[in-house]
Amino acid sequence: MNKINDLVLLGATGSIGEQTITVCLNNDIVIKAIAFGKNIDKAIEVIKQCKPKFVCAFSEKEALELKSRIKSNLNNLKYLNIEIGFGEDGLKKAITYSNNIVNAITGIAGLRPTIWSIEAKNNLMLANKESLVVGGELINKLALENNVEIIPIDSEHNAIYRLVRNNKNEISKLIITASGGSFRNKTREELVNISVKDALNHPNW
Repeated sequence: MNKINDLVLLGATGSIGEQTITVCLNNDIVIKAIAFGKNIDKAIEVIKQCKPKFVCAFSEKEALELKSRIKSNLNNLKYLNIEIGFGEDGLKKAITYSNNIVNAITGIAGLRPTIWSIEAKNNLMLANKESLVVGGELINKLALENNVEIIPIDSEHNAIYRLVRNNKNEISKLIITASGGSFRNKTREELVNISVKDALNHPNW
């Protein structure tokens, strides 16, 4: 991937979003559009920092509240020329603002933006691992058809990506450990009789 001058940030108010913003501000990368969930206070902070042209809220409720707070001149935001959308239509519009998309949306909600970004032949930097967990076969097929390279940007995934990309012929096996989940505090003895039902009882699912 060539040097990036601008991007769209989906999931701007989460931890990956925060880190992405820091990287962009430190490297003169323009964030042209953002999407956020329900944290309007955080979204306003991001808008002040990045001054995007387009903002996508989770739903119409958040979009209307954001518009109201901007209109009331909170933090002088009304002087910024911002268009506000919401929902799937808003996400579809957001990804038209740059050829570089960072998908840091949490959970299954990130699947469709991943698909839309690939179909638009955008460069996709993916932190939303659920896209691949749920729709990996479809995502990989679309990426091949559209000649899109998916760049994993979450820390562990990016480390594996770099190792594999640079040493394809030298790697015969990858072992990935699970650090969290429903078995985090169990001993080896307690893991002996674990069932599928136990495995599916993940605290974050």
